Amino acid sequence: MDIYSKIYYTLCQKRKQLINEWVSGSNLHRHHIIPKHSGGTDNLENYTYLTIREHIIAHFLLWKMHKNINDLRAMKMLPEKLDEYISKGYRLGFTLFS
Repeated sequence: MDIYSKIYYTLCQKRKQLINEWVSGSNLHRHHIIPKHSGGTDNLENYTYLTIREHIIAHFLLWKMHKNINDLRAMKMLPEKLDEYISKGYRLGFTLFS
């Protein structure tokens, strides 16, 4: 397993526990661990809950792992949401693992 995979799967596993904090209006995003464009499903086991910064990092790591253009596109779209979150005063996650 390469370094990108290790970081990605560690991040996803550690953040699965945030399921109860994921509610409308929270600053958490529900993220497919195995993306739908790569055959992932909407099963609960395939979700993790990330801050927007972690979500951007997750798609970057997926892109580094698989070179799938859809992960690069997702990573580039997320900063628009980051600006929106900052303007609304949401607390952002600044670390990968807290």
